Amino acid sequence: AGSPVYEMFHRFVPGVAMFRMPSRMLFFASFAVALLAGVGVDVLVEQSKQIRQGKTLIPRVPAGLAMVTACLMLATFFSDTSANLQPDSADRTLSTRILSPETWSVPGTWRTWAWLTAGLSLICGTTLSQRRTKPLLYSVIALAVLETSLHAHQVLRTVPSDSLRSGEVLSGVLGQNEGLSRTLVQQEVVSDQEAAEQTIWKVQGYEPVCLLPYAAAFRSVLPETPDFSEGLFGFAPINLHEFSKPGIDMLGVRWAITTSNEHEVAAGWKLLSSGSQQPLLTLRDGKPGTINYQVYENTSVLPRAMVIGKARLLKAGEDGTAALGTCDFREEVLLLKDVLPEGPRAEPRAASISLYAANEVLINVDASAPGYLVLSDSWHPGWRASVDDIPTEILRANVAFRAVPVPSGKHTVRFQFWPPGLSVGATISLLTLVLLSCMSFRRAGGTCVESGKSRK
Repeated sequence: AGSPVYEMFHRFVPGVAMFRMPSRMLFFASFAVALLAGVGVDVLVEQSKQIRQGKTLIPRVPAGLAMVTACLMLATFFSDTSANLQPDSADRTLSTRILSPETWSVPGTWRTWAWLTAGLSLICGTTLSQRRTKPLLYSVIALAVLETSLHAHQVLRTVPSDSLRSGEVLSGVLGQNEGLSRTLVQQEVVSDQEAAEQTIWKVQGYEPVCLLPYAAAFRSVLPETPDFSEGLFGFAPINLHEFSKPGIDMLGVRWAITTSNEHEVAAGWKLLSSGSQQPLLTLRDGKPGTINYQVYENTSVLPRAMVIGKARLLKAGEDGTAALGTCDFREEVLLLKDVLPEGPRAEPRAASISLYAANEVLINVDASAPGYLVLSDSWHPGWRASVDDIPTEILRANVAFRAVPVPSGKHTVRFQFWPPGLSVGATISLLTLVLLSCMSFRRAGGTCVESGKSRK
């Protein structure tokens, strides 16, 4: 993954960065193998027509490589056998480690070198033979297809349908997730699909194209974890002591499910229950197991939507992640600009979400003075907002979320999403369709006229 070719493809080839990591590596491997196989078959076909024994060194190259790989196959076979017979000792001396076969072991297994030896032997026979070139060449192709199929079966093992987890996860423990309270949970315990089916609002979910502001905001919630991407997408085990409690409160996280029984409950959390369930899936020929979990409740969670009057401005060039680490989300909101007039500001107060859909959010606000309605949902340029049906500006709040200025009193704030560029794209597509239709009718009319003239 650290090669310049990988970096170039990852940066400049569209779609490559959207693959999951195993699929991404398999894409590069299969692409390279396909190129090498095509070049190799072409070279074998051309050389088999021109090579005469004793006139070139090319036929001797695969023969020598076959002998080398055969020796490596034997070396790895005997090293694997001796390693199984001799137990490993933890207190070996330095000289023993230097002279140990493990230090100078050959990479791979003897089966890998056996496949390579067989392939090189067939290639050698193809280049040396003058009469049976095609059968040997077909044997090379058959061997490559067989080896690739067996390897793909190990890498991409299928999952039997009966091994997939079904039914409600956590045995209905999260049945009390009324409202829009979020849940901090690992993918292994509750997958994204299960969360969508059971209306569990997860904080960590897999997103091929993750919004950078949200990643920066989540970094302030999980500041000390070295493997940050695993924690962002929910693949790393959850340790509540590693999370910033003010950031968790700001995200509206009320529930947390961990898989390791913590000896000391983190501050601000209350243990509700514990249990076990089967894994999400079990690979074919794998051993099914169980997942032990503990459910915690956040005793100081903030609402998903609330009115805040005090604004703290993020200065130009200031690190937003660091600023979030020192922000008091109960009393202030971090903004790029303050658009409210001078004077008294609203006291912090929760707002009521009356409608929450994928493309529309409706919030009822009752502000004691002018303030900001802060919604802890991701900011995106496609969102539009209105206060009492009057369009208003959406400000980026707390680096990655939304804020709307509201006057004092009771108001209705509506958020609606319309993808940027959709109107322009639809207009271009419609004009193109009209143009193609006109061209088709014109060609059809011309054909009819020409056929009529030919009949005359």
